[in-house]
Amino acid sequence: VVVRERETGRVLERGTMTKDQAERKARELRDPVADRHQPEQPGPARREEDNPPVPPTEPVEPEPKEKVIQGDRKLKVDWRLIRVVAAGKTTYVCGSVRNNYGSALSEITVTVYVAGARGPDRTFRFIPAAGSIPYSFSLGSGQIDEGDIKVIAVGKEADKDTIVWAIDTVQMERSRRGGKVVWSGLTRNRTTVVVKDVEIHCDFFNSKGIWGGAEVGKLTGDARTIGAGKSAYFNVEFDLTRGMVFTNVAARAMGKRY
Repeated sequence: VVVRERETGRVLERGTMTKDQAERKARELRDPVADRHQPEQPGPARREEDNPPVPPTEPVEPEPKEKVIQGDRKLKVDWRLIRVVAAGKTTYVCGSVRNNYGSALSEITVTVYVAGARGPDRTFRFIPAAGSIPYSFSLGSGQIDEGDIKVIAVGKEADKDTIVWAIDTVQMERSRRGGKVVWSGLTRNRTTVVVKDVEIHCDFFNSKGIWGGAEVGKLTGDARTIGAGKSAYFNVEFDLTRGMVFTNVAARAMGKRY
């Protein structure tokens, strides 16, 4: 307890008291005659020099609340767990993300959380409006409970000059050329504008939906532009070893407004 002179702030008394003694001292300072009938409780006499100033206690910061893991509400995420015995009983989370924006996205990043801990993630490029992209991640060989899994996705809208459209992969053909697997097809520009610098973005998967890699292809010959309503052929090369296993493809075309 520290007692100071009201006018000057000079310390009149400093010492240690019980709670009852401190309350009584406070009442006496407010009204010196209020507690004269109360018997004084014995207590050890303390001098100011016996009680050095105690530094103020640092304020205790409240514990932060658990961060809520949320993704982009305009991206619909589906997922399932599968076990692959041939890969050492590895557990995979596989699924797809649908773009519910009214415009194309320049990228979608998918992230897996396991029991609240951030796990693997991957970014997929150029998803058309109302289009979907499959994905998969390896979660290792440990025991995984479905209740511990959460998959989120966040997207980034493409600029107004970027044109993206889906490619019908059913009509694409796969062949072997030297040390590569080559995917070939015909894509049509269904927009009303000429599109230049066209690229073909492909992600490859096996029959179980496990992701095997991504490649970027181009139009055949010297073509780099597709007119409005016109079509053009393209090729996408993939590594031979993986190309013989990952035989499913998700393809989309991207270009700039001419």
